[in-house]
Amino acid sequence: MFIKLILHAVRNYTMSLTQIVTPVFFVACACGIIMNLPKAYDLPPLDLDLAKYRLVVVPYLSVHDAPYPTQRKRLADAYRDVIISQVRAYA
Repeated sequence: MFIKLILHAVRNYTMSLTQIVTPVFFVACACGIIMNLPKAYDLPPLDLDLAKYRLVVVPYLSVHDAPYPTQRKRLADAYRDVIISQVRAYA
């Protein structure tokens, strides 16, 4: 079988060369693409700042802060203001 394979490869050298070169070519292309892609550390850091937005209310409830009714009232007022501003924008 090995001798038959060698004889076939010698007779059809273009096909044999194509079968050897094609995978090498695609592996080289893949390596080149991977090496040139931007890395995660190349990207600029994100700015996580809520100061850009007006009326920022973070909906959470802490046990050690002010009494619950005060916090619930502030949160309800914030949601009410957002809904009123949306209704005015679409009216």
